[in-house]
Amino acid sequence: MEQSTPLRSKAIGTAGVVLAIVLFLASASSVTQRRDPGIALELMPINSIALVRAAEVDFAAGSNARTENPAAGRNELARAEAMARRSLAGQPLNPRALRILALSDPQSATTQTLLEAGNAQSRRDTLTQIYLIEFAANRGEIGVAMDHYDAVLRRRSTYRDPAGRNLAAALALPGVLDEVAEQLLEKPSWESLLYFYVLQTPESYQSFMQLHRMLADTDTIPTDISAQFAQALAAQGQFDNAIEIARFASSEPLSRSTALVENSFTIEPQLPGSWIVPDSADAFLQSINGGGGLLSLSSGATGILAYRLIALERGNYAASIDVTAEEGVTMRRAVPVEARLSCAKNANVTPGSQTIAVTDDCRFQWLTIYLTETQSRAGDIFIDSITIKPEL
Repeated sequence: MEQSTPLRSKAIGTAGVVLAIVLFLASASSVTQRRDPGIALELMPINSIALVRAAEVDFAAGSNARTENPAAGRNELARAEAMARRSLAGQPLNPRALRILALSDPQSATTQTLLEAGNAQSRRDTLTQIYLIEFAANRGEIGVAMDHYDAVLRRRSTYRDPAGRNLAAALALPGVLDEVAEQLLEKPSWESLLYFYVLQTPESYQSFMQLHRMLADTDTIPTDISAQFAQALAAQGQFDNAIEIARFASSEPLSRSTALVENSFTIEPQLPGSWIVPDSADAFLQSINGGGGLLSLSSGATGILAYRLIALERGNYAASIDVTAEEGVTMRRAVPVEARLSCAKNANVTPGSQTIAVTDDCRFQWLTIYLTETQSRAGDIFIDSITIKPEL
């Protein structure tokens, strides 16, 4: 009995050393599992996370090699499947491992079952969600597909932007718009991403117009998004649609008239009917409190200095401009600035002339401030007003 105490102490000490080594290896394996799963597995062969990471590397390699080198591809996929099974032994229902098993044989009857088992365990595996989107869409289950889209778009991953682009393009598909409208009412974290890609996807514009109408009474779509959309439509020459959307962004949308007196010179280039200064104008226009506008010209300014969209009724019209030169400057002749009119049939702005005949095929017009000769030096011009009257 007296000799057992040192033996017991020695055994305890040895066990403590072994435990310390095991804990050290586990810790080191955990640290390296993301950066280098191979090293992590050498340190701790039962590390489930390192196993599934290594399996994903082999799965990607096998998938890429499957076409050019089928034998090598099959070997890589078999290794991936084996490591995924080992990962599941240590961490049952691991979504990433289940996804690898599911996709090793995508034609298998168990593929969707395995993916859905992983989804039931966690919605954090983005690739699982992407494949389930495809399964749901193929079955026509748009609500289910949107649920998986929501899971992808809420996570910051390399797949988030492509998913946003795909959803923007999918708005025109049957049933998608209703589901998106319902989701947007809940103000999801991805709504700005969707708007961003819709504005870059012209084939989605008609659907986005319909979405505006569906949500018209809810204030769901931000006014700045509606303004940008109106600008995009105007840039395509879709003036009627642009004005309709502008009503969601402004309380004073462009309206059709039989005459016009312009003295506010509002600069809101994203809204049809507001003044826009082209980048090439070498000019700056700003409104003046109390009415009128200040037009600052650089040396070399010429041509169209600013323009806006207007909508006149049928008839013949003439435009005039009332301007004052910079204070202290003696003008030996009239200021070389004119108000001109031209038909707006597309996004190309033309100078036009001081008179116009508005017909049925000229439903919208460009009103331009036109410099008739090149400015020889920098200076300011005060515009009191621009008037458009019917010609008698």
